Amino acid sequence: MKSLDKHWKYEDYQLEDFLADEFFVEWIKNPNDNNKHFWEKWLAEHPEKRKTVLLAGDMLRRFNYKNAPELSDKSYLDIFEKVIRESPQVVITTSQPKKSFRRWLFSFRQIAAIIILGFTGWLIFELSKTKIEEEKPKEFFSEMVKRNAAPGTKLTFILEDGSKIFLNAGSELEFPKTFEEGVRKVKLKGEAYFEITEDTKRPFIVNTGQLEVKVLGTSFNVKESQNGELSIALVSGKVQINDQKGNQLMLDPKEMMVFNAEGEFFKAGFDPLEMTGWKDKILVFSSDSIEEVENKIENWYGVQLDVKGNFPDNWAYSGVYNDEMLENVLRGISLSSSHIDFTLSGKKASITYQ
Repeated sequence: MKSLDKHWKYEDYQLEDFLADEFFVEWIKNPNDNNKHFWEKWLAEHPEKRKTVLLAGDMLRRFNYKNAPELSDKSYLDIFEKVIRESPQVVITTSQPKKSFRRWLFSFRQIAAIIILGFTGWLIFELSKTKIEEEKPKEFFSEMVKRNAAPGTKLTFILEDGSKIFLNAGSELEFPKTFEEGVRKVKLKGEAYFEITEDTKRPFIVNTGQLEVKVLGTSFNVKESQNGELSIALVSGKVQINDQKGNQLMLDPKEMMVFNAEGEFFKAGFDPLEMTGWKDKILVFSSDSIEEVENKIENWYGVQLDVKGNFPDNWAYSGVYNDEMLENVLRGISLSSSHIDFTLSGKKASITYQ
């Protein structure tokens, strides 16, 4: 059992002294009644050392190293003399008292202990860092951004990868502020035109809920209609479409894939002006029914359109308007038939078939 009077100099100890002290290490690693009683009493008498003692104890617990084999004084001396012989600038003197040698030997043990602890700490840090990298979840978390284009407005913006997005009125696009390494994924409600920056290592995926459109470097339009119909029109590049039934479809430029509400689909050609003219502020009516005309006007201009009268079942309207005012569009529709009249007041408009 170690007597207490051997440790009266603990009050002068620094962090490295505690780490190299066998009695202190024994208390941290293998506490018993003897060392526990001493250190609790000593800490109560020296509260100014509590922080240093706690830090030293925490380091020893973290390192959790095995007890190093005990080296005799002779072994330490042999190691030291070998180092001295290989260092010509150091002169060995043998006239020092034995007590001085003991103090030096104690310091040497401290230095050795610090080196061992330092190396062990570095090794643990590297291993833990590797483990963290191995256990790092594959899913990438990034702040999500939502862009909404209210009726009567259209948005144009650039994503962090350089891709340009045109978002039509009444539509919403959700995307991460920063794309992950292996994929660029966005979620669309409504209609958008995409000009995607090519990146062979990160395909671009548009999720509509019904299906996914996968591209690398492509220009295409995705439109989700109110009746549940979904169309993907490819202007340039190439796209791969995956639906919920497991079908995988490919599109070439100037091809369009149309999906109905039941998930049935067909491929067709398309008129680029009709499909994508909206991004250039061109409003296109192509043999549209009165319901389609009503939806387009309300969404394009952000107004409430009241349709009055009994329009014939076969009534249809075609016309192209390049960034025109609503009044001119309503006038153009009224001029298509002598039976049609219109009114406009603020955000309210009406079309009447007489």
